[in-house]
Parts: sequence; structure tokens; C-alpha cells
Amino acid sequence: MPVITTANYTVTTTASLICDGDPAGIRLHIHNTDNTTPMYFGATSAVTSSTGYRVDGKDKLSFNLSASQQVWAITASGSATISVLRIPQ
Repeated sequence: MPVITTANYTVTTTASLICDGDPAGIRLHIHNTDNTTPMYFGATSAVTSSTGYRVDGKDKLSFNLSASQQVWAITASGSATISVLRIPQ
């Protein structure tokens, strides 16, 4: 049976590693719990507010990751908190 894990991250203007993948793959659910600060997500630490996928405050995002994929997050300014739910496949 897969072990479901949760974590909260404070994301700033420096890229943060949110998920490092899993040999079996992962179903990842992300919730930007901040009211106003958007976050930007990408596959490398080079993610920026210009290149990342934008998730506005209070929005959610879900997707599958293969074994070798990573997810990084950054804000354009300030900081925001995200909640992450990982479900191994």
C-alpha cells in the first residue's frame, strides 16, 4: 500500500525543491494557501516567474510525476506557503 505524505513549504524568491520524484511515480497535489501571492512551478531550479507555471493564491494543481522528474517553486516577490500531498503510484 502506498504511503501518502504531506508537507508545507514556505516559498520565496529563491527556487525551492518541492518534490524529487519516486521510483514508482507520484500523484502530486499542490495548494497555494496564500491569499494573494502567486507561485510559479517548473522542472528545474532555474524556474522563474517568467518561465514557471503560475498558480494564483488559493488555487490548486494536481499532476503525475515520473521517477526522474522534480518540481521546483518560486515567487516573484515576498513569500507564500503551499501544502503538498504526495501519493506514490
